[in-house]
Amino acid sequence: MTIAYTDNELYMEQVLLSDLVKQVGTPTYVYSQACLQSRLSAYMSALERHNTSKQTHQIRYAVKANSNLSILKWLAETQIGFDVVSLGELDRVMRAGAQAKKVVFSGVGKTQEELKAAILLGIGCFNIESESEFYQLSNLAQALQKVIDIAFRVNPDIDPKTHPYISTGLEDNKFGIDIPLAKTLYLESKKNKHVNPIGIACHIGSQIETLTPFKDALNRVLDLVNFLQENQIMLQHIDMGGGLGIPYEPDSNIPSIKEYIDALCLPFKDRLESLFVEPGRSLIGESGILLTQVNIIKKKQKKTFAVIDAGMNDLLRPALYQAKHRICSLTVQPGIPKSYHVVGPVCESSDQFFDHELSIQEGDYLSILDVGAYGMSLASSYNSRPKPVEVLVNQKTWKIIRHRESYEQLCQLEII
Repeated sequence: MTIAYTDNELYMEQVLLSDLVKQVGTPTYVYSQACLQSRLSAYMSALERHNTSKQTHQIRYAVKANSNLSILKWLAETQIGFDVVSLGELDRVMRAGAQAKKVVFSGVGKTQEELKAAILLGIGCFNIESESEFYQLSNLAQALQKVIDIAFRVNPDIDPKTHPYISTGLEDNKFGIDIPLAKTLYLESKKNKHVNPIGIACHIGSQIETLTPFKDALNRVLDLVNFLQENQIMLQHIDMGGGLGIPYEPDSNIPSIKEYIDALCLPFKDRLESLFVEPGRSLIGESGILLTQVNIIKKKQKKTFAVIDAGMNDLLRPALYQAKHRICSLTVQPGIPKSYHVVGPVCESSDQFFDHELSIQEGDYLSILDVGAYGMSLASSYNSRPKPVEVLVNQKTWKIIRHRESYEQLCQLEII
């Protein structure tokens, strides 16, 4: 465990969090490098088991989960690749030292500016999501006198059984191309001198807790591979995206990384050169916590509210997805825990973190768990609240990897 109690005090690795919070304040995101390393090693070893002399499977980290430059730099040094969905994310991974050839560019609404910049950088692959994007990209490649590698992201119409806001593989979702149209576009791309179809992409959603949707989606993609091979279109890779969930609740029964990779690699055997996976949440989600302070305890007739200084501007997932994160005290307090409805300070009723059994008083510090993914990356300055500081812990030491936003910085781009 990288986050655990010793003598009633909560530690991340070997750093006492009650000491850390006194130095950096709250709200504060804190990440465990050991946890991140453990999850990455699990992915690497699981994929390595299926590598052969003819096949090398690869990781493309989903940058949208957490795009802090220090974390991206650390990941780039491990030689993995990246999945980006905007020019801003592409700029970040290049600043962090990524290899352009190990970058895939996904996203349903790429602009001409984004396409041109990525072409000139020489990225590894464009995951094309519409017929219009295919023609825009091929025309731009022709104008720039380039030949670019592409994959079509197909929509397999698979229900991932997750929250509707993070489901991306159903027919009525905006993502991907229906498989019949994809067949037509692959045949068209074969005749185009400026695009080179090297893969198929497929991503069906996020926080998926069973393997069946992944298997069903892969089977439909492999059927498409058969069709393409019959038409002399020989691809190099299948990109199955990410989506594996993490246990936000202690009793969750989510497949392990090994089970997930086995479920993808076993049917894939000897088909193409590479399987790409794009872990985001399952790689970094459990590494992060959000430190916060109890400002007000407010008793009402039906509920007792614990008002903390972290709000939906700092952690949007509970308001956006009705997601419940575990919350614990930095110091175990005596007394019988009571039920508190934990809420933030933002002027919205949706600014809530739901009911928790806690033994607390005003001024106590709390830790919200499993926020490494879609925590800081979704943070905003709503209500003119500065974005939190970010800290990376490595064994006994810690360092700030993003400073807390100042009020001056909140206003610096505005003109009176």
